[in-house]
Amino acid sequence: MSEDLDFLKLAGEEGYRHLLKSLFTYISSNSTIQLNEDVSFSDLYRKAIQVEEVKTFWQYNRSVNLREFYYPSKVLHESDEFQLDRLDEFDNKHIVIQGTAGQGKSILLRYLTSQEIRSGTSIPIFIELRKISKVNSIRSLISECLKELGISIESESEIETILKSGHFTLILDAFDEIPDENVKDTVSYLEGLFFKVSEMKVLVSSRPGSEIQKLSFVKVYELKKLSEKDFEPLLNLLIEDDGLVGEILGALKGAKSDVISLISTPLLLTLFTITYKSFQKIPESPTEFYDGLFPLLAERHDGTKPGFRREYKSNLNVSQLEQLFESFSFVCMLEKTTAVKRSDIRRFVSRAGDYCNIEPASPESFFSDCSKNTCLVVQEGTAYHFIHKSIREFFASRFISTMPEENKLKFYKSQIEFLSYTQEIIFLHQLDTNFFEEHYLVPILEGFLEEVCWNNGEINLEDRLASVEASFMFNDEGKPEVHSVRESSSSSVMKIDNPFIDINISILVLRSTIQKISEEPSFIEQVDRSSDNELLLIPVLELPMIIKMVEPKVLEYARKVNSKLQILKKSIEERKGKLSTISF
Repeated sequence: MSEDLDFLKLAGEEGYRHLLKSLFTYISSNSTIQLNEDVSFSDLYRKAIQVEEVKTFWQYNRSVNLREFYYPSKVLHESDEFQLDRLDEFDNKHIVIQGTAGQGKSILLRYLTSQEIRSGTSIPIFIELRKISKVNSIRSLISECLKELGISIESESEIETILKSGHFTLILDAFDEIPDENVKDTVSYLEGLFFKVSEMKVLVSSRPGSEIQKLSFVKVYELKKLSEKDFEPLLNLLIEDDGLVGEILGALKGAKSDVISLISTPLLLTLFTITYKSFQKIPESPTEFYDGLFPLLAERHDGTKPGFRREYKSNLNVSQLEQLFESFSFVCMLEKTTAVKRSDIRRFVSRAGDYCNIEPASPESFFSDCSKNTCLVVQEGTAYHFIHKSIREFFASRFISTMPEENKLKFYKSQIEFLSYTQEIIFLHQLDTNFFEEHYLVPILEGFLEEVCWNNGEINLEDRLASVEASFMFNDEGKPEVHSVRESSSSSVMKIDNPFIDINISILVLRSTIQKISEEPSFIEQVDRSSDNELLLIPVLELPMIIKMVEPKVLEYARKVNSKLQILKKSIEERKGKLSTISF
């Protein structure tokens, strides 16, 4: 395999060098942008192709080339399904790849990036969006990538000039990992970039429900979940021992069907394999997958060494190390990050230690133990990263589940008002079931019924869909077309984003209706288009057809919610009644 990879690198270098040479010629002829004439195109290729080198759960102690274990991804769009190997297989310029935790979104984007490099099709700008912060905007990250190519950027217009050259593809990984306070600015920047550099291909990966999916001119593709027929070829890529592969497949075949359905991502299959090798036991839920992971990974090197007991640099035992890791994950959740810079290590670990009353020998020793013995965090450059965002989410959730009830109640109330930790809430449904149902799920269901004005089996949406604001662009015929739809400042559009409420009567539901309205002559006559105005924001008021369109569906769902709520309340009361009979 390594010889094949070396051949591919040699074959791809010439095409990449040719692209860079063409780009430099274009810039020299069309702008005054400064170029580093001493840059080595061969060095730039070798640096670019490093996108293929990754660390995984399975190969935790070293970087491996993703082509050694890459399993082709399949994507879905409406009724279409196809195996994805090249960016030019998409029929749209602006693409969002949507998938859940562990589906391999990042590996897929890295693979597609390497395909662009090796084929000489374009110069991909690959950016990990988790690096966006108060000091690093999406614009500055793009500028930094161009600078690494030997192109000095001074202004926004220069970025546009270079990107319009036709040499680039923009590949943005993990939109859902952008800090909340930076999402709005990032979307706004990308929206403008899509419009100004419309011919450039842009590929973004994200979990479902991110703001980027709501832009009207992006096309969303969904990663297909694993099926049973994927298990054997994927395991053969991960494991060289054919006997072990057969044993694992036999255990999976004998498992309950609902357990098999849990293994829907490469990450879960890998975790299952690690767990099965150690315990010869099949986990029954995603929570169980993660639950025993920390001690398993911390001690897996020592299982074949009789009488050996590892000493950790932090002077903590495995249980204490895990508790501090849970608290640290919770701190990272509050800070909305999956990476900690070396300069912030002491602050994060000190805060985590205060929350759980555990103090390691030093903050650095804690990170050393976690990275070298569990691989749940890895060091990259000057920062430590969770190997996957779902790791932070699970361990933060477990920390929340063990909080004093007063603190837990504060957390649940905050998420009722504004859900910002969706995955943590999903984990808590299993980790903290009784308290969760009473203090989170019941209020959420009651809130939904209140939102739709539930009253004795009927609802009233008229006050909830009062106004929206539509953004229009003009086509070549001078006709306005919907660009995006959003809540206006005075809008009371009903929008409920929650994993336990399956319906979301949001501004997205309104788009097709507003498009129909924009095609009416009476509406077009209201548009006051000035010669220098390419984008107009127009309030669209009183939309009775929207109510007519969505109200039956909402009413049917509201009746189901009310039924579920009554059953839930009865169950909670019965449980409390049984607890009250216990005597000591």
